[in-house]
Amino acid sequence: MTDTEFYTLLQSLTLRQLNSFHTELMLKIQQHRKHQATAIKKLSQRDNINKLADNLGLDLTVLMREVARH
Repeated sequence: MTDTEFYTLLQSLTLRQLNSFHTELMLKIQQHRKHQATAIKKLSQRDNINKLADNLGLDLTVLMREVARH
């Protein structure tokens, strides 16, 4: 869908439909941001585990591959 087609579609909506679209869009944005925050937190936890293992002289790569498979 091109920008022009999108704007034409928006122009054809009623005020109530636009409000509903806006509400849904804002909800999806919040969900996306929440998902991103969770993903970032998981990445930092994994990095912390890797750093801890390195400090202890452990190699967790095989274990991490096994966990990722399941």
